[in-house]
Amino acid sequence: MVFGAVFLSQFPSFAKDVLHGNSNVASLLLVVFSIGIATGSLLCEVLSRRHVEIGLVPLGAIGMSVFALDLYFASSWIAEI
Repeated sequence: MVFGAVFLSQFPSFAKDVLHGNSNVASLLLVVFSIGIATGSLLCEVLSRRHVEIGLVPLGAIGMSVFALDLYFASSWIAEI
């Protein structure tokens, strides 16, 4: 929960400082983030067959870490341009 809150609080400054965008870019980032959360939740429901499944937690943590690293490397490439 804290992981997502950090991303949500940093999207406006990330859009302005790194992507050199306006509030529309920050809104787009929030929409894409929300769609990703919804898609991941639905995928967890399908994989767990509507039962609480603790084994999916590491899979979700790995997925969030991979996409956070992807965002880091993509934004460092954008900053060089």
